[in-house]
Amino acid sequence: MKKVLLLGASALALGVGSSAAFADDPVKVTISGTGQEWFGYASNNRSDVGAYSKIFSASNNSFALNGSTKLDNGITVSVSLSMNASPGGEGSNATLQTKTGNALNTTTYSVGTGSAETNYVGFAGSFGSVNVGFQSNAALGAIQDAPYLGVAGLSWSRWSGWVHPSANGNLVSGSGQDVTYDDYWANKVVYSSPVFAGIQVSGSFTPNMASQDGGTVATSGATGGNWGGDSESLAVTYAGDFGSAKVKGALAWTGESFNGQPTPGSGLTAGQGGHVNGYAGSLSVTFGGFTVGGSVNDREVGGKPPGAVASYDLKTALAEGLTWDIGAQYKMGPWGIAVNYFTSEADDNLGNGSTLASGKDHVDFGGVQLEYALGPGITLDWENGYAQYKTDGATGGKNDGFYSLLSTTVNF
Repeated sequence: MKKVLLLGASALALGVGSSAAFADDPVKVTISGTGQEWFGYASNNRSDVGAYSKIFSASNNSFALNGSTKLDNGITVSVSLSMNASPGGEGSNATLQTKTGNALNTTTYSVGTGSAETNYVGFAGSFGSVNVGFQSNAALGAIQDAPYLGVAGLSWSRWSGWVHPSANGNLVSGSGQDVTYDDYWANKVVYSSPVFAGIQVSGSFTPNMASQDGGTVATSGATGGNWGGDSESLAVTYAGDFGSAKVKGALAWTGESFNGQPTPGSGLTAGQGGHVNGYAGSLSVTFGGFTVGGSVNDREVGGKPPGAVASYDLKTALAEGLTWDIGAQYKMGPWGIAVNYFTSEADDNLGNGSTLASGKDHVDFGGVQLEYALGPGITLDWENGYAQYKTDGATGGKNDGFYSLLSTTVNF
């Protein structure tokens, strides 16, 4: 209720809540959603802990409520709410490794059953659109991964839960690696301009990423809510036709600040802090039944703020590096096939004088998927992938393995 009242006050301040702007018709609501189920096999040849294999299955389900109405002044007011409806803890996950002295801490951020995935109110008109609430930032909304068919994804890397990263690594896995450290699970304001000649500009601002930010860094004795600072994101997208080819492209920047403040009573003089910048781009071309595309993200990490404890330096948890992917798919009638490649690298594994490991940490992934459309919105996919991890340095590890799974997706 508090959010509704605040948004109502904002609308009045903008002049869209005046009596002259009332619409005769109430907000019309539609429901939609996605149901995904998969069953597969994964094999790991992990030299640092031994080889193992496993049969696995999981679900990823969500539903969305969307409503809108057009006011008499021409402004369209909309509302969007989507929820994760999966059993267990399936949702969006991001894993970060941090360091306390010479000990590694692994923190996994997840959005579990019943959690909101989006929750915002929007205003749209000749000025463009403004959305306020839970939603992806401008960069994540603009950048497109290389083609992939099925549930595993590329920059979202669900496959990293089947073929596991090596020990003592510092790769980020999970939500949106191609626009690393998206503050997806926090309230923000997103503005998108009108489209001119296929070009659109968008920007977002998150006043406090707080504990629900998928990119917040938490360490021993601290909570994610203590680290989240502000986040900004800018993006430029293009969509147009060149003869029979359809082209989509995007450039984006995301900046996130971590304030480095200690948990009260923790005994720490300062916490993990610094600034992360991500510079991303993507391009895809569709002609006939073919789509070829890819994306890239270069992440740069600033050091600890004045007074921060060395073992809580942000650079030890979010190493700089490059992530990119490329792929192609072909669809003919109900059939589709895709091949893709993904790589992510951390330039300085745990950096800043760490005795755990030094050098680079990286993963290379290659995949091929076959899809058949059983009907409108219903697909069956056979997904296959091979991943190879390697962490440089005397204490580094490595792993390689493959997975093969059948997945079904129902959109309604």
